[in-house]
This record gives sequence, C-alpha cells and structure tokens, in this order.
Amino acid sequence: MWLTQLSKGVTDVKYRCPRCERTTCSLKCCVAHKNEFECNGKRDRTKFVGIKSFTDADMSSDFFFLEEVFRSTNRAARSRSELNANAKRYSSNKKRKVATAKANPSGALINPDIPADWLARFPIAVQLFAEHTAKRGVALTLLAPGMSKRARNTSYMDVKKNTLYWRVEWVFPSAEVPVSHFEERAKDGTALFELLRKYLNPSQDNVAVRGKLKKYAVPKWERNILLLLRKEFTPASQPQYYRLDGNQSLESNLKRKAVVEFPVITVALLADAEKYPVAYDAIETVASVETSADSFTLKEVMSWFVDSELKPTAYSASYVCNNLSKHGEMMVYASVDDAVYVDTTHTPYMTHKLPCAEKFVVHQVRFCTLKDLVVIVVASDNGIQIYDGTGEECLSEIALKDTVGADAEGTSLGKLLVLEKEEEAKSGEGSSSFDVCKVLSEHEAAICCVESSLDGTLLASSDNSGAILIRNPGEGFEVVHRIVIDEYPATCMTFMAENWLVVGFLTGCLRLFSPEDFHLHAEVAAHTRAITALDAHNEYVASVSEDTFLNIWEISSSKPGSGPRVKLASSQAVPNDLLTGVAFVSTNSLFTATYDTAHLKFWSPE
Repeated sequence: MWLTQLSKGVTDVKYRCPRCERTTCSLKCCVAHKNEFECNGKRDRTKFVGIKSFTDADMSSDFFFLEEVFRSTNRAARSRSELNANAKRYSSNKKRKVATAKANPSGALINPDIPADWLARFPIAVQLFAEHTAKRGVALTLLAPGMSKRARNTSYMDVKKNTLYWRVEWVFPSAEVPVSHFEERAKDGTALFELLRKYLNPSQDNVAVRGKLKKYAVPKWERNILLLLRKEFTPASQPQYYRLDGNQSLESNLKRKAVVEFPVITVALLADAEKYPVAYDAIETVASVETSADSFTLKEVMSWFVDSELKPTAYSASYVCNNLSKHGEMMVYASVDDAVYVDTTHTPYMTHKLPCAEKFVVHQVRFCTLKDLVVIVVASDNGIQIYDGTGEECLSEIALKDTVGADAEGTSLGKLLVLEKEEEAKSGEGSSSFDVCKVLSEHEAAICCVESSLDGTLLASSDNSGAILIRNPGEGFEVVHRIVIDEYPATCMTFMAENWLVVGFLTGCLRLFSPEDFHLHAEVAAHTRAITALDAHNEYVASVSEDTFLNIWEISSSKPGSGPRVKLASSQAVPNDLLTGVAFVSTNSLFTATYDTAHLKFWSPE
C-alpha cells in the first residue's frame, strides 16, 4: 500500500489526488487509496476556497462551473418541452377538477408549488390512478420521475373491478432494530388490521419477522398499537400525525387526507402516543383581529347589536367559566358563595339567592333535568346542593369531601359523579331524593367542563391535561371516544344539532368536532384570550372571552351532504367587561354575565 511504501522511505511522489490531496507513488497506490478512503479522485468544484488562497485558476473554475449549470438547466427545459409535446394528455380536465375538489373542498391546492398541468405530464395509467384517488377523497401528490418514492410506487387502478390497489409501507419505530415492510398492492377495501395480521399473528411463515417485532407481536396486539399517517406539507420540526382506525378500510382511512405517492403508515406502541402530535382531517382557520376594547372597528364592520340593555340583578357575578345557565325564562349564575336565581318574566327582573344553610364558594350552577324534573344543581366547596326549579327549596345536599378529596365537586381528582333520583313516599306524598350512583374515574387530571348533547345520548367532559372524553349514558357511561390534545385545556363546550361538538379553549381557539368519530373538523382563532363561555342556538354559537368580545359564529353547510363551515357572523366589543357567561334568548338576542357587576346585559339586533 502507498502508506507502507512511504514509511519505508519511498519518496518518489508521482501523483496528488485532486479531491483529497493525498500523494501516491504509482497507479497501484492511487487505486488503493481510493478504495481505502472511499475517494472518487474527482476535484470538488464546490469546495470552499479562502479569499487569501483564491487564484485566477479558481475564478476560471467557478465561471466554467456556472456555465455548465446554465447549459444543463437549459437542456432540461428543452427536454421537458419535447416530452410534453409527445405525451398523450388526459383530455377530461374539467372532470379532473371536479374530482380534485372532492378531495379538497376548499378548492385550494394542497401544495401550491405544483403546476396546474402537472398530472398531464404522466402516463395514462398514472393519470387514471390519480383521477380515481381524487374521486375517493384523497389529495394525491405525484413526485417527478426519477424520485425514489415515485420509482417505488406500485399503486394502480383496476378499472374493470373499480378497485384501487395501493402500495403501503409500514414503519415500526419501536422494533428491536429498524424494520419496515410493505404491501406491493393492497386493496383499498381491506382493513388495516387485516393487512397487519400476516406480520403480527403467530404463524410458521412469519417467525423471523415476529422475532424482530417482539414488542408488537403480543396477544391482542390490536389494543396495544396506534396506526399513524404523517400529515404532509408540515414543518419537519413540527410533525403531525393522523390517527387511523385499524378496523376501517384503507379507503376510509385515507379519505380527506393528503398522500404523497403512497401511504407510509407508522405502527407505534400505545405507550408512545405522546410522541406523535395529533393532526386533523380538515382545518379551517379564521384569524382573529387584534382590536383593543376601546376600539369599535369590529362593531362598525359586523355587529348584530345596538348598545346593550342593562338588567339589574342586585348580585355580582363570580369569575368562573360558563357562569350563566338558562331554562325557559329563568336564569341562574354564581355569585362568590351564593347562587342567584333570575326570573325574567317580571319587569324589573325578580332575583333572589338560593337558600343555603352554610356559605361556601360556588364553582358552578346549572339547570338540569332528571327524569322530567327540572332542578338547579350547585357545585360548591361544601359538596353538591340540588334545588327545585324555582330555586326556593333545597331538595338534597350531598357532602363529598370524604368521598373524592379536597374539591367537593370531585373534579380535582378527575372524577365524574353520576347523580340518581329516587322516588320515596313520605306522609303519603311523593318526594325526591338524590344520591351518587356512580363515580367515573377515567380522567387523570382535574375536570374543567361537563356538557351533554341536546338529545341526552352523549356526555362530554374535559380536564386540565387537554383530554376530552365522550361517553354514552345509555351504555353505563362507557367512554366511546377520546380526544387527546396535548396543549391548553378546554374551558367550555356545547353541543349543536346532530351532535356536533363545539369546544372553546384557554388559548382563545374554537374547535368543531364531527359527531361520527369526533375528529377535528374546523378550527378558528376566535379570540385573543381565553374563551370563558359558549352557547348554541340552531346554527349559531355565541362565544365570550377575556378579551372583552362577544362573537357570534354561523356553523352551517353551504351544500347538501357537505360538512359545516364556520363563519364569523357578528363581533361585538364590550369595553371594560370581563365576560363570564352567555345564553341565547332567540336566534339573534342573548344575555351576557360579567364578572363583578350586579347586572346582566341583554343584547338585541339592530
């Protein structure tokens, strides 16, 4: 070898490598040094040269290098023009636009850098495949010929069977060694778990594979894994992942998602769920407007209301979220260590405090219906007190300190309490008694908000960790859906018609979740500070916030069968008011409650 010869005193240097600048004495040594140091022997024309050592030769080299780059790009442009002229274009451009719109309802390109005629540059079979993926609601992006992922893509469309065959790649990040497998052609109607069974179910054919996937190939592995699809066109430093349903077909899981060439599905362990931030199906963001409370810019542009009408109540409202509950013509709200009842059928309004033997801080007061009986439920440091619908008689008191800990309502330990009403005969008359019939402990942090659907078939609860649980009261309050959001918690929730769930967050964000699987359907930057209360009426949702704004959102579908869109219908600045409660009276009139003020505000249209 050349190093050995030099060490023995061979000093006849005949060759210096242009790339690594090592010296050799012969052709044999030159070849040997290339093998040993993995050197190609070609000068690096882009190597950095310091200004002090920069010569005319370096200047000439740079000049000719740029000339070559120019010639190469010019030649590539001419070749592309020739290919376009010779390629058979797909004629149904109008049809393709319609199909693409189904995959992307907004009409905007998923990747705006792609030319409008990009699809026409591919062979007919590829165009046909892309056309049918769009019809199935998939926003497919094709890479340029020569890209490795484009070369690996074996997906195709079988027109006779009307079936898409996808190439699917599986990535197992928690395997003993990095492992990836793939399906050459998986039917789009096949469930994801069905595709995975050949790798994880015990059989003689996959012993070697299961040996590498010991953490995955366990009994009932379906319950221990998450199937994730990375959201395309997001920053590499902020990845997001769609959570796929293994029991659903490939077609169902890819609907309304962007895919580059073919899906690459990450098979993660359930214990590692926090490592994969959740992405959502379709997100519509409406930017909030930075406007001070003293400025009425929003009011001049879009507001339903004239100045509000003050309705004195004699008792100031507390600073708690959702601090206004309405039933018919009656309303209740919390006032430090009291609950205040308001009868709006009289002028002026009649108000009184609910009778309470001992004074404790009130955290929440709500109208509730139990077996057709309208009651007022007060949650305080002393437990739960239940009053009749007029707020004049206490029907039951439930002390909970010994049951759930420091927070009498049970929320500090993440517990939900289910109250039950029983009819008892006393002195020949029926009376109501209440008791805790069930304690639900799935939450791991303090509960922030609880809300039921309009038809009573669903119950939503949120906690301080950001988790939202959806339960079915008809099935023993079993958790049927989990919404995990690793950020600030939900402060308020409300259900709309058809069980669409609207959630307000501490960040001022408003989110709409679909009733089928409670995936995020729309997201709006509704306020600049925390949303403190929500209320829904028909297709409208009212939101109030610490930023002193009252916003009305129209949530409706523009076309039959399409998902609803979120539109700002009205925005009203309420200077110097820290709004804590809102309740609709009709479609375009409502009440608001304000912290530390002894009145309600009634808002009516202009």
